[in-house]
Amino acid sequence: MFKVVVAASSGWSYVRQGFKAFGQFPELRPLVVLPLVVNFSVLLLLLSFFSWKFNDLFDWMLAILPEFELAGEGFLIGLLNVFLLGLFYIFKAFAWLLLLIMTILCFFLMAAVINAPFHDLIAERVERRCAIRPAEEQTLGQLLASTPRLMFNELKKAVFFLLVPLLLLVLNLVPGFGSLVYVVAVNVTTAWIQGYVYTDFAMVRHGYGFREGLRFALGNPAALISFGVPTLVPFFVFFCSPALVAGGTLLFLDRTGNLRRGDEEAQL
Repeated sequence: MFKVVVAASSGWSYVRQGFKAFGQFPELRPLVVLPLVVNFSVLLLLLSFFSWKFNDLFDWMLAILPEFELAGEGFLIGLLNVFLLGLFYIFKAFAWLLLLIMTILCFFLMAAVINAPFHDLIAERVERRCAIRPAEEQTLGQLLASTPRLMFNELKKAVFFLLVPLLLLVLNLVPGFGSLVYVVAVNVTTAWIQGYVYTDFAMVRHGYGFREGLRFALGNPAALISFGVPTLVPFFVFFCSPALVAGGTLLFLDRTGNLRRGDEEAQL
């Protein structure tokens, strides 16, 4: 029990160390500013497109629905038309919200693609500073040769990360406290998955496949869960993912006995 508590508290400490790395290692700072500027530009473009095209998209959605107005006269017809007008505005608000959510989801997918190379560079530079045995640099030929394997590993991770929350839905079938257990389990699992995601940059650099990475994540559950808890805060990941990558790299190096000790620069 004591070891679990210590592991959980250390998970939080890696988040703090990740932030401190950007104050201590100046070469990391451009890797935060550049993707942030690009991401904000992409977000503004998507929101501008959303506001520009919303009416066209809404008209297209209306075209496949029945009319919101009944022909004829009389009190009952008028009352029904008032009711249908109310439904029309409710539907418009729902459509606006749905399309906005789709726009934001599209942005987060694009941001993940934009951030990936910068996050890999952050993991590389933190490791170069803090690792006893940094991973060997890959040549372009080696990188191209390993691309199919890496893509297959990413596919397996995506399937795994989708299956786990789906399997947890079964908890809702348990009468009484099932829904409460489900909410807790989903949040804990999400934090663990996020901890896995942000340590994965370092694991990939050391040649870890899906099986080895999963073994590491299952072997350090308390540390990864506590490390991933801040990601449950809305928009924390958007603004702080570089610090999480740095912290996840330090977590991986420390748990594999590859973090330098006694060096102030490595200790952060």
